[in-house]
Parts: sequence; C-alpha cells; structure tokens
Amino acid sequence: LPPPVKPPPPPRPTMPALSASLAVSTINSLNGNQPLNELVIEDYIRTQYRPLLNYIFFDSGSAIMPARYHALTPSEASAFDYKQFNDYETLPLYYEVLNIIGQRMRTFPHSKLTIVGCSGESSETPQSRTVSCSRAEAVYRYLRNSWDIDSSRMKVEYKNLPEKPSNPSDTDGQAENRRVEIYSTVPQVLEPIFTTDTVHIPKPSTIRFLPGGESEA
Repeated sequence: LPPPVKPPPPPRPTMPALSASLAVSTINSLNGNQPLNELVIEDYIRTQYRPLLNYIFFDSGSAIMPARYHALTPSEASAFDYKQFNDYETLPLYYEVLNIIGQRMRTFPHSKLTIVGCSGESSETPQSRTVSCSRAEAVYRYLRNSWDIDSSRMKVEYKNLPEKPSNPSDTDGQAENRRVEIYSTVPQVLEPIFTTDTVHIPKPSTIRFLPGGESEA
C-alpha cells in the first residue's frame, strides 16, 4: 500500500503589521522640537583654584565638632584624596577642611600647627575660657586620632575673641567668632585647593528622543 498522504499544514496566521520609528531632536528657542542631525561633544581641561578657610565654626556654647564637618575613621583617612573633589561646590569642599589639612600634614612631615580656640564672648569668664580650650582640643583630637598627627606637631591655644573678630554685638558676628583658627608653619598646608579634571560639554546640551509606532493589532 502507498504511504498515507500527510495533510498540508494549516496556514500560518497573518501577523499584524508593526512599524516603529525613532526621531531625535533638540529644543529651539521657542521650546519646540528641532531635528538634530549632529551631536558635538567638546572636551577641555578645567582647572579650579579655591581658597581654603582655616576656621572651624562651632555652635553656641558647644565644644562638640558640628556634624557638618566630614569626619573620617583612620582607615578612611588613608584612602582620602581631596584632589578627587573636582565637582564639589565651595561649601561642601570647605566641610572637608580638617581632612585636607590632615592629608597635607602627612605630605609635609616637618610642618606644625597652632590651633587657637575662641569662645566668641566679648568678656572673659571661666566658662568662656573652658569652651575656647575644649573647642581647640576637639580639633586637636581629631587630627591626632583620625590622621595620626603626632602631638608634638600641634600646639593648642585659646582666647575669648579671635585676633581679628567680627562685630560681637551682631548675631552673625557672634557666630563667626565662635571658631577655632588653624595656622601652619608651612604655607602649603593652608594654601588654596588646586584641582584639574576633564569636562565633557555636549552641543546641543538637550536631546529629545521621540519614539513612534503603529500596529494593525
């Protein structure tokens, strides 16, 4: 007998048509879409030179280091490098001031610091002297414990008002006077912060992707 004839396979279902598109545009002066035919990316070297403020400001009546100053453990201090802070704004960079000084003290092992605590009070009292001393010692302990700066390289002093005080009768002046001042025998420890990095600038700066699609389904 001849082999049985296999029936033909059933016709495949017709798939619904699908079309897709992707347009790329930028924004014109009227905030509308303008076709984009070319994207240019410019690279250039950016150099920043920012001053280092050698003051640590304390809260009223307190000798506790404010939390806004970034404190590091000894292991974190070993990996610290302020030259990586290219994108830091001035204020966040300032909150790294003790770490920057600590790193530079290691770089210049013959440098020494004078740490001067101030209470900000216009008249001297036993309490104000205690606050001034405790503030200076807080900075001293941090540099010694976290950055392993030898005690022989740091001298602690304290007084009521800073050498060049702000107006003590003004609220802002009082806040500025509640500080610890740091001085170094080596100018490089307190010199401005110099950083260099590569910046990428796209032109245009804004790109819109406009996907489209149509389907029979």
